[in-house]
Amino acid sequence: MYPLLLENVAIRNLEVPTLYDYIKNEMFELDEEAFNAIKLFNGNHTLEQISKITRSSIKDLKKLTNYLIEENLLTDRKMEDKAGAEALHKSPVPSLRTILVHITNYCNLDCIHCYVDKSQRLEMKTEIFYDLVKQFDELQGLKILISGGEPLTHPKFFEIMEQIKKVKIRKVLLTNGILLNDEKIKRLKGLVQEVQISLDGTQSHNQFRKMKNAFNQALKNIQILKNNDFPVSISTMIHRKNLDELPELEKILNDLKVDNWYLDVPTVTGEYRNNPLFHLDPETAGKALKKYGFGQKFYYESETYACGAHLCAIMANGDVAKCGFFEDQPVENIKNKSLKECWQLIKDNYIWEQKELKCYDMKCEYLKDCKGGCRYRACIDTDNILGIDRVKCAYYEYRP
Repeated sequence: MYPLLLENVAIRNLEVPTLYDYIKNEMFELDEEAFNAIKLFNGNHTLEQISKITRSSIKDLKKLTNYLIEENLLTDRKMEDKAGAEALHKSPVPSLRTILVHITNYCNLDCIHCYVDKSQRLEMKTEIFYDLVKQFDELQGLKILISGGEPLTHPKFFEIMEQIKKVKIRKVLLTNGILLNDEKIKRLKGLVQEVQISLDGTQSHNQFRKMKNAFNQALKNIQILKNNDFPVSISTMIHRKNLDELPELEKILNDLKVDNWYLDVPTVTGEYRNNPLFHLDPETAGKALKKYGFGQKFYYESETYACGAHLCAIMANGDVAKCGFFEDQPVENIKNKSLKECWQLIKDNYIWEQKELKCYDMKCEYLKDCKGGCRYRACIDTDNILGIDRVKCAYYEYRP
């Protein structure tokens, strides 16, 4: 047998060595023995040769290969390129697993809750984007979220996606869904592994997005995506005017068979500050968050750190920040510093252990599950970046 990992599989040298199926978005943790063997699963070595190199027993290797074949991660195929073991840099700790990349700040909509600075139109240069993805891959990254503004307005959107097609990272398109059509959806095949569309209510969605018929257009394109076998996730911001619409929206999404439904609460910042009629009190918002939503978690969570321990955001001008909300507090610019250096600055200034939060001092019993909630929302609400997130307190029915 010449074991060969399938194209949908990446080896990642994270805190714990991992196999990542970036098509299915599934992770498989490995012990050191399995990790050292799998680095040779490139179709150039027989099991006997791998056993000799790694000093693993044939019995253990057969057990490992059988499991990987069952999980659709491995095949038996002889290759002729005579490759050695894959060289993998060890990831930073905590590892950078997800990057949110705003390839443009321009959008075809003018949504009520938008926080993106649109004072001048910016589009990320293609060479910067390519280099960023290469660096992220070398840092053992898993997932890239392609965002904006509206990413489909970038004039070279399909060109840049074609260029990173073979990089073994999960690519997720975040879009309002309006600019999609049959032709674009067919072009997306193989370029992204998931499309996430924003739906912020049923009747209220058009008002929230400031566009007539936005809801129906998004629904139409969700159906086309599902007809083309795309995994589709939905992002919903809970506000006062869609609260009573969430049961109806849930039924619609179930009927469309969408894969994931993520909900969040807009922070009162940016344009949203000027729309108090949509604001919802933390208690009501937290209860709605607990009641609705389904599917896989969007981000990877840490046992030790507060939220965002494996995520950073890169703006269209190259600024690097903890997340999109911290756009006005960049640690550096990707044109001046490497992604690795930028991530170190984020680790030094914007990643906290749970024991540093006020929640820890309050001895909150839900801290390990909650991770302290959103740091940006806590900062805006309490004027303390280490303070409590009252929305998540309500979610867990905790009375601070």
